[in-house]
Formats: sequence, C-alpha cells, structure tokens
Amino acid sequence: MKRIAGFFIGMFIIGITAVNAQQSKDSTSTQPRTSTRTESNQFNQKDYTLVQPSEIPSSLRETLKDNRYTGWENGKVYKDKDNNGYWVRIASGSDVQNFFFDKNGKAADKGPGVGKSPQ
Repeated sequence: MKRIAGFFIGMFIIGITAVNAQQSKDSTSTQPRTSTRTESNQFNQKDYTLVQPSEIPSSLRETLKDNRYTGWENGKVYKDKDNNGYWVRIASGSDVQNFFFDKNGKAADKGPGVGKSPQ
C-alpha cells in the first residue's frame, strides 16, 4: 500500500514540475509575437493616402474591371505619397486580398515604387 501511495505522490510531483517548467518557458520569452504579415511588411501607412472613390483615376478603374478584383468597390484604395503607385485592399470577412498597381493603373508586383503595403 505504501508503494502505491508513493508511486502516485511521485507522479503528482513530476506532473506539477512539468507544468511549471512549461509555464516558465512561456513566461520568460521576451520577444513579442508578431504575425507573418507584420514581419514581412516594412512600410507604414503614413506612406499612403486614402483615395476617395471620386478621385480614382480612370486607368486604374479600367484595370479593376477584371474579375480577379471583384469587390474592390467595397475595399480601400491607397495612393503612394511619392506618386509611384496604388494599393487596393479588398476585405471580405477574414479574407483580405492586396493588389498593387503602378502609377498608370497597371497591375504590378509588390515592392518599392509600385504600391508598398501600408499595413
């Protein structure tokens, strides 16, 4: 009987030690957790201005007629303050799509001078 009680007490102590070790490891982390989205984004929203629907250039409007940009009317359009491009953000629930365009309204890859993401 003493052996069984000793076994359970030993397992209890080992269990508590393991839980405390896990909690200590988590609480000693000094680096803040950031999402991949934040880590990969090196630009700030201050580099952009929100474009009002009436100010969206016709060349960009023409490009946005393509089916892959469906819903852009409910999204946000930003203009790079250096006049190098546009960024269109289309959000539907938790799904967010980002599209980048050059200053002429043509689709472009993300990067300097072609609509850096403001978030």
